[in-house]
Amino acid sequence: MKRLAKDTLPATLVILLLASGIAAASPLLEKAILFEEGKDGFASYRIPGIIVTAKGSVLAYCEARKYSSEDWGEIEIHLRRSTDGGRTWSPAKQVAHLGPRTVSRNPNGRRPKQPQSEPDGQTVNNPVAIAGRDGTVHFLYCIEYQRAFYMRSVDDGITWSKAVEITSAFDQYRSELDWQVIATGPGHAIQLRTGRLVAPFWMKTTNQQAK
Repeated sequence: MKRLAKDTLPATLVILLLASGIAAASPLLEKAILFEEGKDGFASYRIPGIIVTAKGSVLAYCEARKYSSEDWGEIEIHLRRSTDGGRTWSPAKQVAHLGPRTVSRNPNGRRPKQPQSEPDGQTVNNPVAIAGRDGTVHFLYCIEYQRAFYMRSVDDGITWSKAVEITSAFDQYRSELDWQVIATGPGHAIQLRTGRLVAPFWMKTTNQQAK
């Protein structure tokens, strides 16, 4: 029998230990498709994120792109919720920017030519959720890669507050970069021990690479 090299032995033991328990135990990994392209009236789903709230609910969210997979067009933010560790899920629900539509186009984005068969879309983009330690769920998103908004849920993601525009928080950077396009995230952010929320974002001008 071929002798195993010394440095491969720990990995081999781990594999054997896992294999020995497969027959007796339930599956180590269960899969569920939460958002599937071409289904439910949407061409594709992008920019996903998932968090576990302080109460143990799992919130999965993403961009639901209506007519194509392009970054611009009719895009909504959809969310699904699980209270049993991901075994079952609520139906997808649109959660962001439920007020008056904002369809003014950002002229600085790389927007594809809109097919005549598609209506003038509202781009709601780049969702970011933060699970607060006190149970509050914070949520950021953008409109047309030009305006940023904040909302929150105090009932574990069932309902959400009215969105508040926070674009002014990004204006302080204009002295360093006269940005024309902004986007939060994508995906996730954190809460510090002090309670401060820290979220990544990117911004660019019309002729500079994203920073």
